[in-house]
Amino acid sequence: MMKGNNSNKENTDKVKAVKLKDTEDKSTSALASMGVNNPAQVIRYTLREDGNKDVLKIYYKRAKGSLLPSSRKYKFGRSVNTIITDSGKPEYGKSSDISPILQEAIAELDKVVIQSENTADRKKAVLDEIERMEKSFNSRINELREQVKLF
Repeated sequence: MMKGNNSNKENTDKVKAVKLKDTEDKSTSALASMGVNNPAQVIRYTLREDGNKDVLKIYYKRAKGSLLPSSRKYKFGRSVNTIITDSGKPEYGKSSDISPILQEAIAELDKVVIQSENTADRKKAVLDEIERMEKSFNSRINELREQVKLF
């Protein structure tokens, strides 16, 4: 019976190792650890400070009628450090630092948002070019039809 328990434990350890390996391979590992499963749907984000916490709000592009939320908030605590102030006297001040996980998430979000903006810009440029060409072709076709009517 003990052998069966060890076998289950080994299987569980293998599954955990595979999950960790998958997470490390992704370029959006911080976002994945936060539960952002499809970074391609991220359209923008905001970051604000609320007391001793940083609040990251991520906005998603969702299909009409989708039951998934269009945005999610994540709160990250700030680490508080005591520092010596440079006033000539031995006085201490407090400094707070952003969470390293939040820093990674912001870097990944920047990549995702810039990539989607570039894609949107390229798509708009291509659609504008198609529209311009359609107008040009339609104009030329109308000219040729008028010439045919003259014969």
